[in-house]
Amino acid sequence: GKRSKRMAEAEQVAESARFGFVSAAWQIRSGVRASLLDYQLATRRVDLLGQQWAIQTNIASQLQGKWEAGAMARSELTPVEIALHKTGLDLGNAQAQQADARARLAQALGMTLPALEGMNFSSEPPTNIPGAFTVTEARGVALRQRADILAALADYAAAEADLSLQVAKQYPDLHLGPAYAWNNGSAGDNQWSLGATLELPVLDQNQGAIAQAEAQRKLAAAKFLALQAQVCAQIDRAVAALQAARDQWQNTDRLLAAERRQAESVAAQFAAGAADRLDVLNAQLEIASAALAGLDHQEKLQTALGTLEDALQQPADSLATVIAKMTAKM
Repeated sequence: GKRSKRMAEAEQVAESARFGFVSAAWQIRSGVRASLLDYQLATRRVDLLGQQWAIQTNIASQLQGKWEAGAMARSELTPVEIALHKTGLDLGNAQAQQADARARLAQALGMTLPALEGMNFSSEPPTNIPGAFTVTEARGVALRQRADILAALADYAAAEADLSLQVAKQYPDLHLGPAYAWNNGSAGDNQWSLGATLELPVLDQNQGAIAQAEAQRKLAAAKFLALQAQVCAQIDRAVAALQAARDQWQNTDRLLAAERRQAESVAAQFAAGAADRLDVLNAQLEIASAALAGLDHQEKLQTALGTLEDALQQPADSLATVIAKMTAKM
């Protein structure tokens, strides 16, 4: 049975290498996702800051006219101008971050920046947020599908197969084959001799190789258990961070919806003559501020989601399907 044990060991080594390739491919996907998300968020931030800057410019223009007409003091206009200049600085920084994010995206894709210029990417971050699931379900996905976990299991199986082979080598091998030789009369008997041989084990019955194989198996087991504990801790943190980020994002989304309803009410009052243009601009400014706050929380949500995807090595939009399939098999 030594041949079958050698084949089993080789198969497990090949399996480990295959999962290593899959793990490397996931790392590339993770880097591309993070770079694309940074670019999308930076682009969206530039758009929102541009809208806010335009609104603040209109407000400053309205107040400038009132100040010139003597209807308000200079001290009331100065804070608005300061806020306008601050938004302009934020807009410039956001544009620089957008350019840097695009360059990093090109690097992640393995392309030059000029080659990326002709490609258009959505400025909206992804919205494929998975539904509710338990930590147990997340661990089940990771520990049965993560490439590095499966590679570590294959390494352990290869070490186990090697140990079985070294144990089998304690016993002699009888080799029967077509080998033969003509002794050419050297022994005084011109005749053929057949190649049947008996391979005897070394005097210590291969104990040294067995001990080494046992040590390798223990090392493979320790590496797997350490990786499994690391993955479980990573999943626990990712699930908790995702839930907290989801709650914050939902709160800011509700705030943004309330600001939009308020803006619609002010617009109706303006149409009825019960509000002036400045009230409408201030309501629009509140919407822009709420949208920027929502973008910050959306960034936290997407970062937490990316961490969870890396912990599971599974795209978020297919997570529910994978959990359902695994639950059906149990």
